[in-house]
Amino acid sequence: MVDDASQTQLDTVLREARSALQCDYVEVWNTPTRQRIAYAADEKFPRPIGSSALCRSVTSDKPAMFFRDPSEQTPLQEVLRSLGWSTIFVRNFQTGDSRSTLSFAWKEPRQSFVTEVELQYVDFLTHVISRLIELADKQRQINDRMLIDPLTGLHNRAATLDHIAVMLSSANRTGSPLAVLYVDLDGFKAINDSHGHAFGDKAIAEAASRMRSALRRHEIAGRIGGDEFAVLVSFNEDTELQAIAQRLLEAIAEPMAFETVDVRITASVGIAVFPEDGTSAQDLLAHADSAMYIAKRKGSSYAFYEAAASANRRVEDTLPPPVIIAAEEPVAADDSPFILCFQPIVDSRTGRIVAAEALIRWLHPTHGLLLPDSADDEGKSSVPARIDHAVMEALLGSEKYRDTAHSIPIHVNVSEAAENLLSAYSSAQANIAIEIPEPLVAEDPERYARFIIEIRERGFTVGLSNFGYAGLALRFIADLQLDFVKIGPKLIPGKTFGTGSAAAAKAAIKQAHHFGWPVIAENVEDESQREWLVAAGADALQGYYICSPLTQRDFTNWLHYRAAQ
Repeated sequence: MVDDASQTQLDTVLREARSALQCDYVEVWNTPTRQRIAYAADEKFPRPIGSSALCRSVTSDKPAMFFRDPSEQTPLQEVLRSLGWSTIFVRNFQTGDSRSTLSFAWKEPRQSFVTEVELQYVDFLTHVISRLIELADKQRQINDRMLIDPLTGLHNRAATLDHIAVMLSSANRTGSPLAVLYVDLDGFKAINDSHGHAFGDKAIAEAASRMRSALRRHEIAGRIGGDEFAVLVSFNEDTELQAIAQRLLEAIAEPMAFETVDVRITASVGIAVFPEDGTSAQDLLAHADSAMYIAKRKGSSYAFYEAAASANRRVEDTLPPPVIIAAEEPVAADDSPFILCFQPIVDSRTGRIVAAEALIRWLHPTHGLLLPDSADDEGKSSVPARIDHAVMEALLGSEKYRDTAHSIPIHVNVSEAAENLLSAYSSAQANIAIEIPEPLVAEDPERYARFIIEIRERGFTVGLSNFGYAGLALRFIADLQLDFVKIGPKLIPGKTFGTGSAAAAKAAIKQAHHFGWPVIAENVEDESQREWLVAAGADALQGYYICSPLTQRDFTNWLHYRAAQ
């Protein structure tokens, strides 16, 4: 097959050849596969002439010409009559490792063989076509290397994200449901540790091969990274998704035999459905990943994602004390796990990522990733203060985080424990920005002014969240050494989310800019709100309209995807 650019060049060459030889039709066939590569024809006669009977009659590179004689009734004459041509000229030639056939056809009889000049032209033409096909094959091989994972032969991360985008576009037009299945091999690290990475690569390749065999023709599988895979499925009923997930689990779980070593690998599958669980590739992958965690907790099974009712949903279930999971490893095995997530912050005008906020989500056994308790009416966090410590420890202890986003500031929002939170930490370990709610500062401005100076001396950047809401006196604001401020839904107007006034929001943005502080607008929920904030002068945006909070691995995928785009 040839790409679009090569196809255009071939079409142009064949049109010129048809004109030069004054024929009605010309085509190039791949001889072994009997596939037409390109053709140029009179619109009234677009039928292909790559008849196997004619091709078999030309066994060498020498050209051959066939005439339809009404008086003869040979099989060859029958072929010519069935194709509707009076004269056909055929020339075989080499194309890389394959062979091709160049054919010309005339509606009216051509009484004489082509001239010596025409034969020379045909020889030159076959050389040009051969080079175009070879160049197209090389380009296809390069594209395959760029889009195919070399270990498994599946689509790589970039190609998988592209496929999701294409299928989402189609699903938006047709209204057909689409699902993303996130497949993660269980306990794979132990296999690498026990048998080595070369053995682990063989196991991953075998698992990928089994996944491919378990899928139907229209279902697409890709390797997201490491031992993680994504499967894209169009379906009619949820029972289809359950059957697909079960087939994948059973196929992967079959024992694997490698020379003298036998291993058995299990998997967990998370399922997210368009449009209920997300309308973008990032959301669907993130939610399928969240569901996969639930499946993993149940033990080598599959689970559907159930989205929270809204961004402010409260969890009614009583859960044990929180512990943060960083880099997908539990901090304490005897506690109920939380997940460390990242929500991107982007430049309001260019869309370029400028930072991200570290957030926590409860890993609920049935509901997936959920919000901790929302802030109270005074803007103070009701989450226990030790969560701040756990978030910081998870960030500083995560090699994955530093490898992924070492150049991107990560924001951490602190609570009442702010004064003693950072005594053991230094920003030399990570690029971290501290957010302090303005209502806390308003309670004791002098105390927090000193605290801000202390943590800035330790290398952290510092800003106020809920800026403009607590009514902090101007004389105290002027004394604060800040690097940025955040305004939220209690100040920003919005149809979908936001209860503030336009005048108050504009005044807060103008005041921040007066002191030289960039303004981040959080909880951006829709396009109209984004447009309003850009016009009002907000410097950066954060919220579900930009991107939902992502787990570590999906944050990595999101960064790679944005970089590729």
